[in-house]
Amino acid sequence: MKKLGRKWAFKPSMVADAPDTAGVYALWDGDTLLHVGHASGGDDTLRARLTGHLEQGPGGCGAAPTHYSWEICANPRARQAEVLADLDRAAEHAAAPAQ
Repeated sequence: MKKLGRKWAFKPSMVADAPDTAGVYALWDGDTLLHVGHASGGDDTLRARLTGHLEQGPGGCGAAPTHYSWEICANPRARQAEVLADLDRAAEHAAAPAQ
């Protein structure tokens, strides 16, 4: 999977600097991907979504995120689907028996 940009520490001061626009984001626990989501634009921004995850606490992802990454894109829902499909392909490849 192509990383969604640089990883940033998942803390209020860093999330406050996240883009206030549409896009796709990922939540990480170290190098382990916890969640991929999207913000559609308007009031639904990357910053708003990430702030929501901060306020929700670790329960929503099963683990406490340590970092986040993001990508601004024209069609966040489609880009999220691409990222998730890439993850599925990577998991299938990893599970395939060696020949």
